[in-house]
Amino acid sequence: MKKIQFSLLFILIACLFSGCDKHDALDDNVIVGQMAPQVYWELKSTTVAAGSNVSFTVYYYTTGDAKLDHIEAWYYVDETIDKTISCPWVTTFTYSKTSSTDSIKRVDEKVAEYPHQDSYWDNTQRAYVFTAAFPTSVTLSTLSWVKPDNFEDADMENLINYFGESFLQDFRSSLYTSMKEADFQKMFEGLGLVENFQDKYLVMVHNDFTGQDEYLFPLDASGNRPVPAEIKAIFDAIPFPDLIMDTSTSTYALEYVRSYYIMAYVKAVDANGNAGQSITTEIDLN
Repeated sequence: MKKIQFSLLFILIACLFSGCDKHDALDDNVIVGQMAPQVYWELKSTTVAAGSNVSFTVYYYTTGDAKLDHIEAWYYVDETIDKTISCPWVTTFTYSKTSSTDSIKRVDEKVAEYPHQDSYWDNTQRAYVFTAAFPTSVTLSTLSWVKPDNFEDADMENLINYFGESFLQDFRSSLYTSMKEADFQKMFEGLGLVENFQDKYLVMVHNDFTGQDEYLFPLDASGNRPVPAEIKAIFDAIPFPDLIMDTSTSTYALEYVRSYYIMAYVKAVDANGNAGQSITTEIDLN
């Protein structure tokens, strides 16, 4: 109890020396500025066809002194690219090369503006309410190139443009270093490049561990079993589309999908230029 009495006495003394002016604690600790409008929106759908309009309903009001002036629709564009190439010829392992990227294609920009009207007031919602739409670009359509059933010169150009020469070269190099005797045999014979691969390039070796006979490349002077130079030359001459040919489905084992989505929001702006912003919503384009 003595401790509480001492604290009260200290406060009274402090008031005497300070004049004990009347203050509001919130006002003393908040930077006073102009109140921005409040805004909320609902979208009819978060998936639309590229080139179509995005329909929405917006709810907004202000508690500031400035009158409401207009609504703005904003968004930025994000691009996603997924690409995969596989080699169906290999039998001792599964081989594919995949890449996925996600990047901002266009920065934030205002795409539409709508004037405020007092007639939008809704007593039930206690806010101004109206429904509108903003446009999207048809250039943001999804591009999908998946398992084509033919490969012409133009397709080869697309392959290089979409995947990049370094991507394709890495695929070829990594594939070669991973292939075993059975993989070369299936590829070379399947493409009609070599007849009787086993008799021409391999020797039979008994595996004491498995108890099975295996067909391997011959030993060299160092006791290793390197891929013969002739096989390397044949592999290097194979056109890239042949490396990814899937004879079981008569297609080529590649997938390239470029898609877009927009991150959109609306702003309610008053006559002084103060703006309130809605939540940002992801909208998929197809």
